[in-house]
Amino acid sequence: MLRASLIVSLALAVLSNAQDGGPPAGGGTPGNYTYSCDPSTCKLPTCACASTSIPGGLSPSDTPMFVLFTADDAIQPYTINSVNQFLAQRKNPNGCPVKMTYFTSLSYTNYANVTEWYVAGNEIADHTMTHVEWPSAQEVNGNLIALNSLAGIPLSELKGFRTPYLNFSAETLQILYDSKFLYDSSTSSSVPVTDPNTDAYWPYTLDNGLRNSCDNEGIQGTVCSGTPKLPGLWEIPMYSIFDERGVNGVHLMDPWLDIPPSGGSVPNDNATLTWMKNTFMDHYNNNRQPFGLYAHPIHVAPNVPGVTTPTSTINMINQFLDWAQQMQGVWIVTNIQLLQWVMKPTPLSQLNDFAPLKCPVPQVNAKPNGANLTGGGTGVNTASQTPSYIPFNGNGAGAALSFSPAVWITGFAILASFVAGVGLAL
Repeated sequence: MLRASLIVSLALAVLSNAQDGGPPAGGGTPGNYTYSCDPSTCKLPTCACASTSIPGGLSPSDTPMFVLFTADDAIQPYTINSVNQFLAQRKNPNGCPVKMTYFTSLSYTNYANVTEWYVAGNEIADHTMTHVEWPSAQEVNGNLIALNSLAGIPLSELKGFRTPYLNFSAETLQILYDSKFLYDSSTSSSVPVTDPNTDAYWPYTLDNGLRNSCDNEGIQGTVCSGTPKLPGLWEIPMYSIFDERGVNGVHLMDPWLDIPPSGGSVPNDNATLTWMKNTFMDHYNNNRQPFGLYAHPIHVAPNVPGVTTPTSTINMINQFLDWAQQMQGVWIVTNIQLLQWVMKPTPLSQLNDFAPLKCPVPQVNAKPNGANLTGGGTGVNTASQTPSYIPFNGNGAGAALSFSPAVWITGFAILASFVAGVGLAL
């Protein structure tokens, strides 16, 4: 029992210290960067200019208001319970259960839970193997190999990426392009939609370069102003929440952990709820750019040993979602579902018949055998002790990810080295 408690405490400490935080320095302000995109040649579904205009030229009243609920880091019973307390009871207007996107990494992840979460219809996406900033190709693609071999998720279904700490470079985006990812979601918007200079763009492709997070510390001058040009790679900006200070009061991940500008030494759930509602209504009443809730679920997880359940904050988040879902045309979706809509803009009146938003039944490579192996204090658990195969060419549906032999060998070697220490066989 003592060892178990120690492992839980250590895991929580690591998870808490590995959080991605708020908007990077400089945010996503357009600044003095240039951007040029010709919508007459950059056309859906394969190309989109960075724009605040609604895709397809739809009117706001005929455009769905999408809410993105994403989570970062380890998938384990505590974090699954955390997300479920917000989403499990909710349905979209077509009667289907709402789904979310989980950007996961290897450490402290329970791969049986990953499989279950994916089979339930949620999106699983890449967050590197060991939660490192400025990740290498081996870190990015090694995590794909882990998700495929330990959780049974087809490589063709692993389409998205978010970099830890939101620290990325032009090289990071190039890695994603070379590995045939569909999208990145590491940038942020940090100017309100009510500001003429807002950078809250609908998702766009990098055919004409990046247009968000141009001033982030460490990458100034390496992105934006037409670079990097990566045709077909989508960017889904993370949409910030704003307090009463507007552009000077930006909140991104876990806004319920931020102390309000009015003062005090602890977060204020009432203040956070006001920020969330006001920002949501700004999006709703303008061009309906998506609204995002970006969480590290461990911070609001119930019944974690040795940690007081943040009941007030949990209730506040549910209160917000209850309120938002009462609005006409609100849909809670995954990042992939959002992109599928952007590629084929469908009027709100026809959305009940839009196939990507119908109740999905994902498939995995092989039936998990129920193995639940833990060791070394890392908390790695797998859905199958020995993967049946790794589909180098995907699983028949969608574009297959493509790695060079060196990346495969190095990535798999990193994975094998990691899991060898916890008693798993590859």
